[in-house]
Amino acid sequence: MYAITLDPAVIGDGCSALPTATPDLSPYVVLIRRGVCTFDTKIANAQASGAKRILFYNNIPGVPGAPGDSSLTFPVAMVADTQGAEWISQLKLQ
Repeated sequence: MYAITLDPAVIGDGCSALPTATPDLSPYVVLIRRGVCTFDTKIANAQASGAKRILFYNNIPGVPGAPGDSSLTFPVAMVADTQGAEWISQLKLQ
């Protein structure tokens, strides 16, 4: 798993082109926080760095909604905000 940011409070996670220092994301499940911009924008930015699959985590408490139309053509899924924050905390330990 690779997180675009290790700060679960970032509101624009994945909304801009990823830094040039971002590794090839093709071997990872990419973890991105929901919010601010469209799922399509987040997916396109991650794909530009090689992402093949994305796991969104909700930006608000509760059960997440569907991750948009792009889920029909690109493998994405969504989990609750608390699950995403837990994975972020585990990634920080690595």
